[in-house]
Amino acid sequence: MFKKPQHIAITCVLIANFCFAINFSLVKMLTNSTPNLKAFIGPYALNVIRVGVATILFWLLYLYTPHKEKILKAHYGRFFACAICGVVLNQTLFIGGLVLTSTIHAAILILGTPIFITLITIIFYKEKVTLIKIIGFIIALSAAVLLALQKENVHIGSNILVGDVLVLLNAIAYAMYFVIAKPLMAHYKPLTVIRTIFTLACPIMLAIGFNQIQLLNFGIWQWQHFVALSGIVLGATFIAYLCNAIALQTIGAARTGAFIYTQPVIATIIAVLFLGDTLTWQKLIAAILIVGGVVLINKK
Repeated sequence: MFKKPQHIAITCVLIANFCFAINFSLVKMLTNSTPNLKAFIGPYALNVIRVGVATILFWLLYLYTPHKEKILKAHYGRFFACAICGVVLNQTLFIGGLVLTSTIHAAILILGTPIFITLITIIFYKEKVTLIKIIGFIIALSAAVLLALQKENVHIGSNILVGDVLVLLNAIAYAMYFVIAKPLMAHYKPLTVIRTIFTLACPIMLAIGFNQIQLLNFGIWQWQHFVALSGIVLGATFIAYLCNAIALQTIGAARTGAFIYTQPVIATIIAVLFLGDTLTWQKLIAAILIVGGVVLINKK
């Protein structure tokens, strides 16, 4: 009913994954502690800020929309499930895992999201999986792993195994969110869905991160830390979730989730332009394969 043109949906999902790709480095910058430096913010305090601010922004945007939508009581259970899977579990598990493990491990494991989406849709919605789509998954996943392995090592947290498990569970939760949210998109506009989901998740995130919020000290922050926080809140939360909702409504859960394979490509481009990384032939081949894999996955 509220579907956007395909090219707009694809643009939105690319923007979302661009924001998510930057998010890896921004989160590490603020939450990663070393022997010589304490974290500027606890991971769950960061979640409270990003969800709280994003919720306010979604409400402000909603108040300026001309046509308001009323949520049906029959849908509140599905909205609550989306809030748990798409916000509470997704963000808590991801940021908790990323703090403990390396960015490389997290980037590889998060690529399992489209696979979990496909498995969930097969089980619950009997969605057809073609041979072309399977081949696309294999090509994209293999290429993305190859690209992620080319990244330089960074500081690793105290428990990689626990961090890896948390990131993997995050990928499952995010896949569940895509599938559960899809029917809501047939009844409501993306902003209505996202606003309701974040509103339901906000008090839960506050309860989880309340203790860390009390320890927060902005006095030790420098300007770049506030810029990083703004990127996480505005880019990787407000813009990314809204763009993903628009894409989910138009091109479906499987195709929206498949674009997660572009994150390592975007992360590499950012590293080359701003972090002094080098573009090797392995990275270039991996980027081409990822694009080819996404094309096959989205081929009707």
